[in-house]
Amino acid sequence: MPFQTKVTIYRCMKFKPGTILTIISLTLTLFLMGVYLLIIVHISNLENIINEKTPFVIELKDDLPENELNALIAELKSRKFIQSSTVEYISKEDGLKMLENQMGNAIFEEQSDNPLKDVIRFFLEADYIRSGKAQAFKSELMARPAVENAFFEFQEIGAMKSNLSRFNYIFLIAGLVFISISLMLIYYNLKLVLRGDRKMLRTMELVGASPGFIKMPYIKKSLQIGLISGLINVIVLLGILFYLDYSIQVFTYFLDVSLTIFVFGIILLAGILLPVLLSNFMVNKYIRLGQKEF
Repeated sequence: MPFQTKVTIYRCMKFKPGTILTIISLTLTLFLMGVYLLIIVHISNLENIINEKTPFVIELKDDLPENELNALIAELKSRKFIQSSTVEYISKEDGLKMLENQMGNAIFEEQSDNPLKDVIRFFLEADYIRSGKAQAFKSELMARPAVENAFFEFQEIGAMKSNLSRFNYIFLIAGLVFISISLMLIYYNLKLVLRGDRKMLRTMELVGASPGFIKMPYIKKSLQIGLISGLINVIVLLGILFYLDYSIQVFTYFLDVSLTIFVFGIILLAGILLPVLLSNFMVNKYIRLGQKEF
């Protein structure tokens, strides 16, 4: 009798329209959660990449003596907050060639004077930029007789960080909304299932079935729903990450594989726990209060 009853429960708990809607809602919830977590765990890496990949450019005075140029380059390489391997001197002739290669054609006529300046380009350490001392270093360089001007895109970095934070908050708010909707759908869908199975469940109670035996089919179905939603999200997020890695060259630098796997684990765990815990709560409530409450 218990075995036949258990088989009947599984047959009654097929994927109904409410269950499909629950899977869709839970999938969207986990997707938004996954995007939010991926941004959160990688935001420090992204900040470091933005900072360390933003060049500091020094324009030099015309006809600067070679010994002064070499002394300035050597001094820059000796600074601890400068990535010494990135210090690079670019003459105005080389700079013009680089621009023409990027544009695909000549920018100025051959007879025209080259308006560009000789420059030294390098990258700062991320910790130094975060300390707020880069602006003072820029002022120090501009005060030197050999330096015509200095450039570092402080505002561009700040705007990018600000936009990223706003983008992240949007996903957080949307994720919280979808979590609420998912929990409501799981709750009411399971409530309908329990109402439909009330005669069978009542029979199981009368023959002395244990609460664990009664709950097991519902918990297994919830586990199945959570696994489906979680796996769909992992596959979709992996596809997005592979696409970004292929499309955006700098993306590879700040993507941390271990952190990404950690986020995927959280998604799968959340996908399993949300419906399973709610199912356990609902069936316990049914057993405790009786079918009249449903």
